[in-house]
Formats: sequence, C-alpha cells, structure tokens
Amino acid sequence: MRRVRAMLAAWLVPMGATAFAAAEPSTVLTRAATHVMVVAHRGGGFFAPEDTLAAIDLGVEVGVDGVELDVRKTADGHYVLMHDDTVDRTTNGTGEVAAMDLAQIRALEVRWAPPQFVRKSQFPVPPDSDRFWHLRVPTLEEALGRVRGKAFAMLDLKAEDAEGVARLVTEKGMVGEVIFKVNSIAEGEAVRGVAADAVLLGRPDDEEALDEMLAALHPPIMHLDEITFTAEVIERLHNAGTLIWMNALGEADVTAVVADGNDLEWLRRLGDQLGAWWPTRFRPNVRPYRKLAERGADFIQTDNIVAVVRTMAEYKKPMRSAK
Repeated sequence: MRRVRAMLAAWLVPMGATAFAAAEPSTVLTRAATHVMVVAHRGGGFFAPEDTLAAIDLGVEVGVDGVELDVRKTADGHYVLMHDDTVDRTTNGTGEVAAMDLAQIRALEVRWAPPQFVRKSQFPVPPDSDRFWHLRVPTLEEALGRVRGKAFAMLDLKAEDAEGVARLVTEKGMVGEVIFKVNSIAEGEAVRGVAADAVLLGRPDDEEALDEMLAALHPPIMHLDEITFTAEVIERLHNAGTLIWMNALGEADVTAVVADGNDLEWLRRLGDQLGAWWPTRFRPNVRPYRKLAERGADFIQTDNIVAVVRTMAEYKKPMRSAK
C-alpha cells in the first residue's frame, strides 16, 4: 500500500499538483484567482466509496484542491455525510437519515460497487483495497478534521439547516477552508448570519434567479450549468469579479474515463518512452476539461479526479484584469 501511495505521489507532484494550504478566510479565493480548482465529487469521485473518510483521503492523495461533501441531519441533531435522504443505496441498512439517530447510522456499514466502466488499472488505489472495507458513515466533524489544512470542503447543504452547519464550521475554526453551497437567498443569509466571512457558492435555477442572488448575496462563486454557462453570463460574472463553478459529471466524466482507459492501452503499445513524451493535453480524454477551463470555469467538479488533476496541473490559467 505504501508503494502505491509513493508511486501516485511521484506521478502527480512533479506535474505541478500542490497541496492546499488553508490559513486565512480568503485562501480558497486567492488560489482560485490563479489556478483552476479541481473538486472531487463526493470526496473521491469514481475511485472510492462516496462521502466517506476514505474518499476524502484518496482525493487529497490524488491532489484535488477541494472535496464536495453532502451534509444531512440526524434525528438527534448530528450532521453526517450522506447524499440521499435514505441510507438504503450506500449502506447495508434502510431508513431515512432524518428519522434515525447517530448511533443507528454509525452501526451501519458502507456498501460500494466500483463503476464497471473504469478499468482496474485506472484506479489510483485498487478498488478491492482493505482501506475501502468496513467503512462507517462519517460525521461532518470527522470530515472537517480530515480536510483541515489539506483541501477545502464544499458543503452541499442537504440538511436544510444552513445556520446549524455554519455554526459548527465556525466552532471548528474552519470558515476559511469551507465553501457553502446555497440554493436560495434565504439559505445564504442564514449562513452569513452566523459567519459573515463565509464563502458562498450560489446555485441559481436560471438566469433570473442568478441576477437576484447576485444582487442580494454577492456570492464570490456562482454555480452555472449548461443553460447559464454562456459567453454573455461568463463575461458578466468575471467582469464583476465573480468566480465560476462548473460540473463535469455524468456523461462527460464517463465518456472521458472510458477514453482515458483506451488511451492508456494505446500508450502502452507505443512503449514507455514514447508514451511518457505524449503530452496530456493532446489526449482525447482531457479535452472536455480543458474546454471548460478555456471558456472560463474557475472550479471544476468531477468524478474523474486523476485525469482532471493532471490536466489542470498543465493548464496555465490566463490572468484576468480587474474591471
């Protein structure tokens, strides 16, 4: 296992992967001004059980800048990592998170089936590694402790208790290492009411909601989608000094990781020396990610974390002049 981690570190670090250093409230935004930030969907993307400490550890080892984590609230008031409103899909239990207490949830074991379309050779750590066995659902406190000083955490507030989550983050002294995803003006105001310096990621449903959220909250980051990620909106946001978050999930990531597997096989046939020379940017699997960055994305959330970390390590983000 140590050998695998050493090989992974040697592969990524010379290419420019840098550890996230969290010190002040503006650290995330300061780094995003000069780098396209890579965010691991649910902690470890395709390569680890979602929303677990093992996923967070893997994301950090690969070199992501941040991890996206889903937060829900138990019946007895604790915050845990869980995407769905029930534990059915990701554990060996059944029931709604909001109807279970922490002890009940902690008694469950996480279940994980690695994606079949990802070749085993593409996993930075073998999917059958014992580090992915007998995992428990972590609390938000545990997750924050895991990322402290290593990566930022983007919290997807499924708990419907933005104020409570913000209070916990504040008590842990980690406001500068967290991005709060807010889906409404009220949710953003609840976070800011507890932590005035909190970094908000606005998630509007359409361009009208985007304008309203910008006017009311002035979030430093806006989450766009295929509809709102237009040249006009991109220019308007960047002129206002607002950073842009885009997802590369679903079909984009699946297509890219399959292409990456094919590329790896093709490069092996070329031979180690020639394969090592072939620039990453010319490989088909990285084109969608480079295109997002070239169009103006400042944050890219992905399941295909290994490829995107390597791609963004080689990508030189253009400096934008202040308007």
